Amino acid sequence: MNKIFLYIFIAFLLITASSIFTYYFIVKNIKTISPKNNEPQIFCTIEAKLCPDGSYVGRTGPKCEFEKCPNE
Repeated sequence: MNKIFLYIFIAFLLITASSIFTYYFIVKNIKTISPKNNEPQIFCTIEAKLCPDGSYVGRTGPKCEFEKCPNE
């Protein structure tokens, strides 16, 4: 009976320690990363536009518009 309690207690401690580690070293650091000038970060979808010359361009900028094709 005592060994089972000890194993459960150790498992509880490991889960608690991993949760604390995750919060303080991963989640907290993600929250404190801020872009320059306190502007919100913009993440555009990963799409590609086929240009007339056969090349592709992606979305960029604060409005996530497609870049201009090289020969436009």
